[in-house]
This record gives sequence, structure tokens and C-alpha cells, in this order.
Amino acid sequence: VQKVLEQSGSAKLQVFSEMFDEAFVAAHQDLVDDASAIVSLYGDQATSPCVHFAAKTGKPCAIMPCNECVRFFPPHSRNYDGLVQALLIDSAYHGGRLQRVILQNAPFSRVLLVQWPLNQVAQQTGDTWQQGLAQVQQQQVQQQQQMMQQQHHHQCHQHQMPAQNVMQVQNMQQQMPMHQQYMPMHQQNLQMHQQNMQMHQQQFAMHQQQFPVHHQQVPHHLPHMQHTHQHHGQHDTQQMLAQHVQQPAGTEAQLQYFEFNRSGCCLDCYCSGCCRRFSGYR
Repeated sequence: VQKVLEQSGSAKLQVFSEMFDEAFVAAHQDLVDDASAIVSLYGDQATSPCVHFAAKTGKPCAIMPCNECVRFFPPHSRNYDGLVQALLIDSAYHGGRLQRVILQNAPFSRVLLVQWPLNQVAQQTGDTWQQGLAQVQQQQVQQQQQMMQQQHHHQCHQHQMPAQNVMQVQNMQQQMPMHQQYMPMHQQNLQMHQQNMQMHQQQFAMHQQQFPVHHQQVPHHLPHMQHTHQHHGQHDTQQMLAQHVQQPAGTEAQLQYFEFNRSGCCLDCYCSGCCRRFSGYR
């Protein structure tokens, strides 16, 4: 300080080699009252009186640890953090407004306890309060919008569900008379089908009565003749007919059989039409 005084020349600097305590404040009341700020460069016995005076008068205050404080009470140390917490608690107890500030890229100490001027505190507090209030209001508006959207979605869903249910019930009610109308028609169709089946059965029975199936007695030598006729030509058939003609006259069925062959009818033909055709031989 003495070197600064010698170099400045006209600078009004004054050094007091005294402890800053209540006695110093009482002895230099005018000087203390006119001071723009109170600064404590290291934590010693004068730090607590500075905190108390700043809390009492409301003057701006800054407490900065010195080199030795960083060495013995580094920021990462529990002891240093305990000292800072103790100073903050002491300031708050006496009505002070000390706040912790972190200094970036500081060569020595990074922690600074500051009590801002009242006007700046009021401005910062007002800005902070307005910002916080705006954030709270914005959050409330967002929450209200979300609640309104959820309620609207829920109401729409409730309106849609009864409408869908009503439409389904109406469709079912409309379809029921149609099914009821078609039921007699289906029953009538079923009855008509049954009647048609009965008529077909009756017609079939009448046809069987009018045109009975005539079963003829086939000679025992017929299978042999049929087999021979299938494997030989017409010449073999004529020879077999000649042999049978030379034989004594057989039964009526044999005579009818020969007449069929003379007329060119197939040997396998024993239909009722042929029997009616040669009915004169029966």
C-alpha cells in the first residue's frame, strides 16, 4: 500500500494498521458510513465483523479468500465448504444477503461471497421473480391446454361410442324384420320342395306299374354263344345258327332268340322293346 501511495502521488489513499472490528467502526464512523463497499480479502478475525457490518448497514460486501485460504481451505475441501456455509449462515442470521458466486478461470480462489447493492438486488429479484412467474404461468397454461385436450378427446370418445352403439342397434333392428319377412318365404320354398319330391316319387311308382321289367330266361348255352360271337366274325355266327336250326325245335325263348339274330339284332340285346317287337312268337 505504501508503494501505491508513493507512485500515485495525488491519489487519496489512506492505510489503517488496525483490526477491522467494532472498535474500528466506532473510531472511524464517518469513514465507514461513506464507504461504498466492504471487502474482506481473507478469512480471519476481521471477516465476521465485516459480515456483521454489511448485514447491518446493507452496504455491498465481497469476501474473497486469499492465496493462503485456497492453500489451506481449497474449494473442494470439506473444511473450506464448511467455512463458506458458516459465513452464509452468520450473514443470514444478522439479516445479510450474502450469496455464493463461482469465479470462472480465477487464478486462485473460485468462490466469492457477495452482497449486492439494494437497488441491484431489487432489480435482480424483480427480474428473477418476473421470470419465475412467467415460467409458472406458462407451465400452468400448458397444463390447462393438456387437460382441455384430454377432456375433449374423452368427450369425443364418449360421444362416438354411444353413436356407434345406436347405429349398431338400429342396423340390427332393421335387419330383424327383413329376416322375419324372409322366414315365411323360406318355409314356403321348403314345403314346395317337399311336395315336388312326393310328386316325383308318385310318378316314379306309376311308371314302374305301367312299364314292368320283363326278365327272360336265358338258355344255359347263351354265354358260350355270346363269347364266341365276340371273338369270331359273322361267318361263325351263321354256322352256329345253322347248327341250331338242324337241332330239334327248342323252347319258346330259343325260337325268339333265333328270330332276333335273323333280324340283325345284337346277341346281347334282351330289351323289352325287342320282346314287344317279336311278340307274335310268344
